[in-house]
Amino acid sequence: MSDAQKSFFSTYRLALLFFLLFELVSFWAFIVPPFSSFAWLIIIAVTAVLAVTKPETAMLLLLAELFIGSQGGYMVTLGAEQGLFLSLRHGLFLIVVGIWFAELIASTLAGGDRRRAAWDWFRSMARRGILVPYALLLAVIVFGVVRGMVLGNGYGTIFFDVDRYLYYGLFPALVAAFARPETRLRAAATLCAAITSSVAKALGVLFFFSHRIFIAASNIYIWIRDTRVGEITIMTADFYRIFFQSQIFILVTVFALALLFAYAGTMKRWSARFAAALVCWSMVSMVLSLSRSFWFGGAVATMALAAVLAWSRAEAAVWRRLALLGAGSALAAVTIVAAIYYFPFPNKSGEMSLSSLLGERALSLGDAAANSRWALLPKLTEAALKRPVFGSGFGTTVTYTTSDPRLLASSKTGEYTTYAFEWGYHDLWLKIGLVGLAVYGWLVVMLLRPLVRGIRASRGLLRAAGMEFDGGQKQKAVVTAGLLVGAVALLATNVFSPYLNHPLGIGTLMLLGALGCGGYFDAASGADGSARSSAAPEKSL
Repeated sequence: MSDAQKSFFSTYRLALLFFLLFELVSFWAFIVPPFSSFAWLIIIAVTAVLAVTKPETAMLLLLAELFIGSQGGYMVTLGAEQGLFLSLRHGLFLIVVGIWFAELIASTLAGGDRRRAAWDWFRSMARRGILVPYALLLAVIVFGVVRGMVLGNGYGTIFFDVDRYLYYGLFPALVAAFARPETRLRAAATLCAAITSSVAKALGVLFFFSHRIFIAASNIYIWIRDTRVGEITIMTADFYRIFFQSQIFILVTVFALALLFAYAGTMKRWSARFAAALVCWSMVSMVLSLSRSFWFGGAVATMALAAVLAWSRAEAAVWRRLALLGAGSALAAVTIVAAIYYFPFPNKSGEMSLSSLLGERALSLGDAAANSRWALLPKLTEAALKRPVFGSGFGTTVTYTTSDPRLLASSKTGEYTTYAFEWGYHDLWLKIGLVGLAVYGWLVVMLLRPLVRGIRASRGLLRAAGMEFDGGQKQKAVVTAGLLVGAVALLATNVFSPYLNHPLGIGTLMLLGALGCGGYFDAASGADGSARSSAAPEKSL
């Protein structure tokens, strides 16, 4: 095992332990609210010290929370007993970005080499063509706030609406941190650990609910609901849908893992077995989530993957290994879920067909969630057409008729007014208009351009199976192809579920952009697709 692999798995094991402890802290903070504030202050204090002494480690802590914190980052909050509920995500963002910005000012005033090194991120973003669209998007966000105020949108809804976009303020600090290959390696290990932990948590929730252990299940339900980690919905015969919004990271990552396995050439390598196992483990979340948005994103991404492999003229062995992994991981995921569901102890009486449930979920367009979403679409389109060019600003609300039983309980007519919408691109169109959409699209294109260029330059490396897990040029080409396909999955999922207006999707785009600015996706081969003989393996992803 190489030094890079040892570093990866060492970080992976440490991150797994961290996530386990963090889940326990979060649950105990839910049981004892005053402990939540204490834990929040301790975590923020540790992060502040690390932001000064080891900024890359502080950035990893911030990313770790994002990977599992899901919708709002409320697993630990400040002031819960007073009703304040300042999330850990807000605290980590303010500390990491604040201290990084203070260090940037201090380095600038110091002058010399220190000033030049401190502004490497700026030159890197400018060189990659990201700086201008990034600055314009920030201007569009400010304009959306002002426009919302001018048009009379409520100040409260404006704040909570735009608050999610402020996460883009992390981008320069992330670019600076990801300039070091070691940080990229540790971030990848942390993400893999988050995937492992998230799926295990979902399976644990399924066990408690499907086996009617309601003493624990009732607390678990409120804990997951109040921390905004996800949703738990009964489907049929004691089977529950376990959906975590942060599972989007699984969808984005799984294609890179699958390609790493497909090109490995042999299962004798520990890394190949790890990649295959993590793909199978990831598929469990796709089954448990019962998310048609994820399935749609995955289907579009699968077609994109086939297009990339066909364009690269990948040999039959790659296709065959991918097909075997796809079928095997689906079978393994269903088997794992079924084993948890049908486990006879301590209390199990419900029976159902998992395959039938998956088929009904995929083909059904008439349930309450789907009806509400389709009822919203014409109202959302109508509202967007009122000010199609510049939008109506943040905080804009739309009223529609919902079929959600929870909302119908408090509204006899079913009319529901909100500023948060399921249709991701329509949400952007309504708030920032076609001009804002064009600017956002420009930024996305520039963020993904290094991946496209990297694949084009490495076409020859993607033809034949066989690869060492040494961070070399072929591994970079394979990961680049997988992450580009994962980005396609994110963009497709955003059609039905909003991610590009939320830290989860924004964080994904920034991570890809930071990798690009750090040079990870740079051309790994010559014009003919042959690897450069002088390129030495780097300690990287």
